Amino acid sequence: MTPPPFPESIRDELNSRPACGNDILLLQQWRNLTEQDLRFLLGISIQKMLAYTRNSAEPVSDPGLGMLLWALINFPETHFMTIFPEPGEVYQLYSTMAEQSTKTLAAKRSNALGRVAFGLLLGRDMNSATRWLSETNPRPPTATVRRLLYVFLNFLQRYGVQGLDAWFERTQLEARERQLNLSNITSWTTRAKPRRSQISGRHSRSAQALRALHISDTKKRPGVTPPVLSETSLPDLKNRGVRGRDLVLLRQWYGLNLTETCYLFGISTQKWPDYQNNPDELVDDVGLSLLVWALTRFPEAQYLPVFPTPTDVYPLYEQVAKHSTPRLTAPAMTFGLLLGRSRALRHRWFKQVGNPARVAPTELRLLYALRAVLQTHGVVGFNAWIHHARVEAESRGFDFDSMRTWTDPKKQPEPIKTRRGRPPRQTPAVD
Repeated sequence: MTPPPFPESIRDELNSRPACGNDILLLQQWRNLTEQDLRFLLGISIQKMLAYTRNSAEPVSDPGLGMLLWALINFPETHFMTIFPEPGEVYQLYSTMAEQSTKTLAAKRSNALGRVAFGLLLGRDMNSATRWLSETNPRPPTATVRRLLYVFLNFLQRYGVQGLDAWFERTQLEARERQLNLSNITSWTTRAKPRRSQISGRHSRSAQALRALHISDTKKRPGVTPPVLSETSLPDLKNRGVRGRDLVLLRQWYGLNLTETCYLFGISTQKWPDYQNNPDELVDDVGLSLLVWALTRFPEAQYLPVFPTPTDVYPLYEQVAKHSTPRLTAPAMTFGLLLGRSRALRHRWFKQVGNPARVAPTELRLLYALRAVLQTHGVVGFNAWIHHARVEAESRGFDFDSMRTWTDPKKQPEPIKTRRGRPPRQTPAVD
């Protein structure tokens, strides 16, 4: 689903000036993004975002981020984040499946699953659905529940009543792990703290062992979406509740940084250490447990985007560049500049011998945006991209057609000079 475009007046203004911190805030407001989602969209850390938004009237220091902001505001097709469904949309399909299901919260099937069960099946209390579906004052669900709604909707669409029954049974398992009965609980949060589970040594991993697993050594992937996580990767997850180590394993399998991890699970960066440092504890949020279980059992419901590599985008770029006006004098060398990096970066990205240069998160998103613009608008979009690159370069005092990098050696900070102390006092020789 493509989001609505920005007003033409905003797009025209940005075409004539470099992107600045105000554009980050505008993007957040127009797309109705949380701070966590905004950082995932731009591929930046919380420290960088604070630095850009504190000086909101100043051009962003990273030209690649400037190009990405310009593309996201000017071209809706560059938007790669999933738009999660509303509770009412999911509840409508759920109600249809519930009428046909044999499952019920009561001891006997006196009534079909309804609003109470809808909230419990999403890891929340019995009144959550009433708040979500209120016609007068609806309460928005949490970020984790929004992701769970997306997976639950896809689960029901693919598996129908059997999918709902399987989801119900999984929720019952999570309740038993917490010594609760799904038929008589009113809330998942008013329970005693989960006791430390007794896990067999074959599956148990201590926190020290988990820290020894380096994310950089896990399966490499060109973008964010990982290869399918098979059931054999978590062989005991069928019969137990989700624990902290399962979240860590998913992060390692996907090869995610912290911002991407928190976006995947819909949690804050402050919450992540609780799961990482307590690998054998049951996850405190049942909704998050159900989300992890569904992602491992139902990879079709993935909502992480697939980012292209430089080698994926370059052939399309090269083809469109041949027909651009004016022609680029050295298209191969300009590829890196158009992504806010140096001319030499293309050579390092495509290096055959040794390790190619790492593609940073913002660069991955920019590659996605460039490919979308070229596929949708061809030469017209390519010329617009070059035009804004020249605007960004001019604002920094560069000539785009002759520059080799976006960094001016004359403006680099001087190395810190260390103060030399006194020489050691010479002890007179004794005759």
